[in-house]
Amino acid sequence: MQQGYSVLTDNCQFTPRVSGSWITAKDQFDPARHKVTLDITLSAKMREALAKVGLEILGVKDSGASINKVTDGATGFIDGTITAGDVITIEGDKLRVAGEGEAIGVFFVDSTGANPVKVADRIRRNDPKCVEVKVPDSLTKGAQYTLRIVTSFSSGTTLLKEPRTIEYEKLLTVDGGGGDRPEIE
Repeated sequence: MQQGYSVLTDNCQFTPRVSGSWITAKDQFDPARHKVTLDITLSAKMREALAKVGLEILGVKDSGASINKVTDGATGFIDGTITAGDVITIEGDKLRVAGEGEAIGVFFVDSTGANPVKVADRIRRNDPKCVEVKVPDSLTKGAQYTLRIVTSFSSGTTLLKEPRTIEYEKLLTVDGGGGDRPEIE
C-alpha cells in the first residue's frame, strides 16, 4: 500500500488517495495543500454479512440538552419559586436561544398549555450553559408554570434544521404562592 497500490482482503479494499488542489500537472506534493487519505470499499462478502445484522432500537438518542437548575434572582432560591418582574438564572446544557421566528424563545406555560407566555424582554445572558431572563410581570401570582426553551442551537455556529424544545422537569411557582419564603426588604 505504501507504493500507492490498493490492498484487497476478504472484508474490504483499501485504496490510498491524495486530495487537494494541483496547480500544474508537474506540481509536487505539498502537505499544506494536499492530504493523504484512505478509501475503504466493502467486499461483496462483507455487504452480505451486514445485510444479516439484527437491529434493536433502544429509543431516541438523548440530545444532551437539558435544564438542570433555575435560580430566582430576587431570593437566590432554587426551590422552584420565582418572582414576577425579576430575573431568573437557568442553568443546563445546550440552552442558548438561537434561531428565528416566534416559536424560538423562553416561555412560561400554564397548566392548560393553551397560552404560553413568551419572555418579551431581551435575554440578559445567552450562553450554552446559562440563560438569564426577566420573568414576565403578567404571570399569575401563586400559579405554576412549566419553563420551556425553544432553540435551534446545536453547537458552534451551525443551527438545527428543526428547533429543539427543552423543558424544566420541576414546575415553577410565581412569587411562591404564599409559601414560607422569608420576606425581602
